[in-house]
Amino acid sequence: MASKARFANHLLAPMTDQGAQALYSMKVEFIENFDYSPIRRDLAKDLGWSEKRIAQVESKAKAFFKCILVSNDGLRLSPDEEIDKFWHLFILRTQLYREFCEQVFGKFIDHQPEDDPVVLAGAFANTRQVYTQIFGKVIPLKGSPATCFKGPAV
Repeated sequence: MASKARFANHLLAPMTDQGAQALYSMKVEFIENFDYSPIRRDLAKDLGWSEKRIAQVESKAKAFFKCILVSNDGLRLSPDEEIDKFWHLFILRTQLYREFCEQVFGKFIDHQPEDDPVVLAGAFANTRQVYTQIFGKVIPLKGSPATCFKGPAV
């Protein structure tokens, strides 16, 4: 688990007490242990991805969800194109996605499409910064930012 010091940045929601840290740990555990098998099946069937690639992207998607979990509400975050494909297929399973969001984030997390490359580049940079602050290393993103983000509409 990340230290309190890592949550002092303006990009991250503060975690000032033991209760908040315990809740964060429970939510991270939920993200890690959630049954993503329906999405895994969809990635294999719809996109023809190998099990190895699916496992790698699932791991990155979990990290992205952790970034959403600790980021300030108004902060825009954008995944890479692989994570976005995972996210899209997750959202299509609306009941599963809604339940996941309510359990982890306490609310539904919207997926906002965006055409402005400046907005997307900023959201992508935010994702990299939050990831680095949480995990202490650079997120292994591939390609360009997806054409969407988590956060308030522009």
